[in-house]
Amino acid sequence: MSKIDFQKYGKDARKFKNSPLQIIAATNSLKIQTRKNSGRGKPYIWIDPCWELFHLGKSVISSSNYPNHKGPLYTQKHMLWCKKKQQVTGRFLLSVKLNKFGHTVFRLSDNYEIVSYGYNLQLVDDEDYDGWYADAS
Repeated sequence: MSKIDFQKYGKDARKFKNSPLQIIAATNSLKIQTRKNSGRGKPYIWIDPCWELFHLGKSVISSSNYPNHKGPLYTQKHMLWCKKKQQVTGRFLLSVKLNKFGHTVFRLSDNYEIVSYGYNLQLVDDEDYDGWYADAS
């Protein structure tokens, strides 16, 4: 589960604390960067599906409600979806913790949270992570 990622990358993710964040969507994955970008696209936290963004405990968007790229009005739906995730831009990472279900919770300023729902009990042989990873270099 996401617990594997937390154990492996939690220390790097905590290096993002107290820095304003920006979010880049790569379809239904998230790339979280600080404004202190190295110019090489790093440091960043990469979150693959399944994840969900909450504000005040209510779901704002998730990887599962990303629009079908072959569906009608895809571009408009994509733009609306991206607009919702931009609510996080400029927020600060306050903590990275595991919840009681073993999912990683990225707690942000102004009552936002991103929850990464890892789904593997163990890593697949050719993969380094389950649901998310951090590169603070």
